[in-house]
Amino acid sequence: MDDPLKTCPICNEPCDVEFNTLGKKGCARIKDSSQRRQNRTVQPTVGQRVHIECRRDYTNDNNIEKDLRQQNRDTDKTELGERSTRSKQHRFDFASCCFFCGTRVNLSKTRGPDEAYRVRTLSLQTEILKKCDERNDEWADIVKGKLEFARDLHAADAVYHITCNCNFRALGLSIPKRYNDKPGAYALTNAPSRSVGRPPDTEKLEVFEKTAEYLINHDDEQITIGELVQKMQEFSGGVGYTTKWMKEKLLERFDEKIIIANILGKSNVVTFRTTAKSILHDFYNSPKTNDDESEKLKLVKAAAALIKNEIKAASATTNKEYPTSEDISSGAYNLDFVPQSLQLFLRLIFSEKDADNKIASVGQAIVQAARPRVVIAPLQIGLGVQMHHHFGSRYLINVLNAMGFSSSYTEVQRFEANAAVSQSTDIPGCAKNVILQYVADNVDHNSCTLDGYNSFHGMGMIATTTPGTRRTTPIPRLDVTSKDSKEKGTIDIVYFQSKAVHFGNTTYRELKNLRAVDPSIHLDVLWKVVWPLKPARPSWSGTMQAVHNDRHPGKSSVFFLPMIDMNPGDLTCIHSTLLFTAKEAKRHGSTPVLTFDQPLFWKAHEIVANKPDDADLASIVLRLEGFHMEMSFLGCIGRLMEGSGLQEVLELTYAPTAVNYMLQGKAVSRAVRGHFLVDSALNALLTSQTFKISLPLPDLDVTLSDVSIEEIDSTDVPEDVQIAGTVDDIVPSANEDAPVSCEEPDGDLARAANMWDLLMSGAIPLGEVCVDETIASIQLKLERQKQTLKCHPTAALWIQYMDMVDILRKFLKAERTGNWDLHLSTVHEMMPFMAAAGHNLYTKSLHLYLQDMLQLKETHKDVYQSFQAGHHVRRTDRCWAGLSTDR
Repeated sequence: MDDPLKTCPICNEPCDVEFNTLGKKGCARIKDSSQRRQNRTVQPTVGQRVHIECRRDYTNDNNIEKDLRQQNRDTDKTELGERSTRSKQHRFDFASCCFFCGTRVNLSKTRGPDEAYRVRTLSLQTEILKKCDERNDEWADIVKGKLEFARDLHAADAVYHITCNCNFRALGLSIPKRYNDKPGAYALTNAPSRSVGRPPDTEKLEVFEKTAEYLINHDDEQITIGELVQKMQEFSGGVGYTTKWMKEKLLERFDEKIIIANILGKSNVVTFRTTAKSILHDFYNSPKTNDDESEKLKLVKAAAALIKNEIKAASATTNKEYPTSEDISSGAYNLDFVPQSLQLFLRLIFSEKDADNKIASVGQAIVQAARPRVVIAPLQIGLGVQMHHHFGSRYLINVLNAMGFSSSYTEVQRFEANAAVSQSTDIPGCAKNVILQYVADNVDHNSCTLDGYNSFHGMGMIATTTPGTRRTTPIPRLDVTSKDSKEKGTIDIVYFQSKAVHFGNTTYRELKNLRAVDPSIHLDVLWKVVWPLKPARPSWSGTMQAVHNDRHPGKSSVFFLPMIDMNPGDLTCIHSTLLFTAKEAKRHGSTPVLTFDQPLFWKAHEIVANKPDDADLASIVLRLEGFHMEMSFLGCIGRLMEGSGLQEVLELTYAPTAVNYMLQGKAVSRAVRGHFLVDSALNALLTSQTFKISLPLPDLDVTLSDVSIEEIDSTDVPEDVQIAGTVDDIVPSANEDAPVSCEEPDGDLARAANMWDLLMSGAIPLGEVCVDETIASIQLKLERQKQTLKCHPTAALWIQYMDMVDILRKFLKAERTGNWDLHLSTVHEMMPFMAAAGHNLYTKSLHLYLQDMLQLKETHKDVYQSFQAGHHVRRTDRCWAGLSTDR
């Protein structure tokens, strides 16, 4: 940029040669000349350069007077105007200028905005004259004058612009703007003004206002610009603004009251900008009334607005991820989820001192209702998932959702789909001290359809870890499709080529060293003999759970795995299952332990035996399902005791149909309880005969041994039941003449009863009972009594039944406490009864199972050590909480 001091103030050119530097007098002289010339733009400064010639001409008096006279003449000419003569007027050239706008036409432009044509028809002039009469404006008068002067446009080779022709024919339009500044264009003084852009559409404006009202009423939702466009189309029947125009109109309508931003992955989300200060300002500046009720309502509305504003501003309001199980079970997290103002409000309402759970529950319900599309409340989704897990009822979940206590059924299904996809086949937290076990069995879905179609029968799998592990990463909330689930849950199907698959060469070795000692057998004896003295004692299972407080690995975790849509008994399906579990266990750094029921275990054993060179299959530890083993043994008891009267005894408590299932080993829980009831009665009879005490029979004046068969009405006995003799035939009296007394029990029994009271009160530990000599003495006496009674066939049968129930009791104890040696020993004791009842396949499978498990210490030492340490599946964090892997 040039230096102002080096620029001439008169001509504004640089002063490089022939210049003077102005002083105070020189500046005053030039300013005075500038005022005389009536030109105040020349304002020099001291030290500024000026051309010598410019200064001389500008300050010369004669030049000043001459310039002033010329200015006066120009002013007069402008005010009066020059006289117009015909010779001075310009003659219009129709052949080269558009008669609509007056500018020159380029006929070479055949396309675009400057496209022009010559007049080819006589009718064009007539049509233009009619349009001039319709327009009746200044432009129409000019064009009409041109046409009357030319008389025949076709003969004059007149030309015109297409754009000018269209504008002229359209009423309300003027000469195109592109031609206004060109030479020769008509100067219209009253040209119709045209606003920039589209004319306002009143109908769309009304629909837009309706859409804006919808936005105001649904501010609690995350509404995007696109959703507002769709809502406007719904209101107008298909007509609406574009996304860009809707955004501009919203900013014009609400100005700084709204914010349009990207929130939680959603673009162009519209939210209102409200603050506590503005809410309080509106409340205090609202007009006051003398009506206390209206003032109270205004105060309540202001409080509600403040709470809702804090809910909207809370950082925890997110639906991008689901809360973790730790968050849902944490009372502190659930309480922190509720804003402080809402917590205070609810604490003032609730009268309880410790109402944190209710505050968290009701508060989260309010937060969820205030922001239904933004928030995933932990307790809401947790309750919905729990109800779906326990009941599977869509109706129940939707009713709870309608009342505001639970998430919707759709949200629960979405959570489960995301959980399945995010988890896939990963097992979190696998380490050296954690044993990973897989379980595979038949799975059926919709098997009771009307026509038999659309049902599923395949291979289902789960994985368990002991101690339990939990997923630490939250589950993302995504739109999961069936394709996504299919990709995550696909298992490679590997065809199994069977070549003479059979067990002809299988060697059944002798099973040795399987006699394990039950560490708490004295507790079982104490529980049996104490009933005549303590009739109100707990059940066997309740007693065991109460007194077993030993250390244990902890609660297990269960993870669901994909299913195989094939017949589970197919060798290819079993082969694919074996390879899948081997691959997954290897990926998690664990030895594959896979549990099957008997038919699948048999075939899996075939596959492994016929592929000795397959390293993946050779590394698998195959286990036999304990729950199905228990069912089979219960069926053995029912089969061996068939016709003994056991069914009739059970029917005194259970329905006949239920008893049939119990004796078949189907209704497991009822069967176990029923057998324990009968066994308790038999042990009471045995104790009564051994220690010469009477049994406590309420409302009866006689003891059970005094009732003879002749005194029983024959109508009370079914026809197919043959009864011979008295109850003494089952438990004969060792001394017929010995008196029966319950006032003076045996000394061992009295000490046992006292020990029972101390044990149940917690005064003595379980270990003291297990080594007590009194219980050992009682056990010895009972065994001697059994040996004495075995000479009687009926008594021998029922003593065998008691032995089978004892085996069942030991099996359950081994499963509940995770006693591996006791488990193997009990399974070995089951085998003779399995064979006697005709369960031959189970007998052979049990032999193979025990044969493999006895070699576990040499083949898979890590698995053996885990089983010895009690790393079995546990349902809860208790010692007496073990389960069979298939239960």
